[in-house]
Amino acid sequence: APPTRSGMTLNGDSRTIDFSSLYGKMGMVIVDGGHSYEVAKADTENALRLVRTGGIIVWDDYGEFWPGVKRAVDELIAPHRLMKFENEGIVLYVR
Repeated sequence: APPTRSGMTLNGDSRTIDFSSLYGKMGMVIVDGGHSYEVAKADTENALRLVRTGGIIVWDDYGEFWPGVKRAVDELIAPHRLMKFENEGIVLYVR
């Protein structure tokens, strides 16, 4: 995974990458992966573990057109305050 100027990019199947060394260290996590419920759920669970206090998570492809992503985000983030921009397909969470 090549580091970039603003952070780090990891390529691979997010359901099998070991993120544990990065838990609680990310200031921003962008979730823009697979659109099935199973992948979106795993990506959301990973994002919640990765983001630090004061950090943000941004989900792309949220809305009725992507029911798997919408279902996973709504189920896993329901107790949290989200900013939903459904016309743009984006959701924002500040930890």
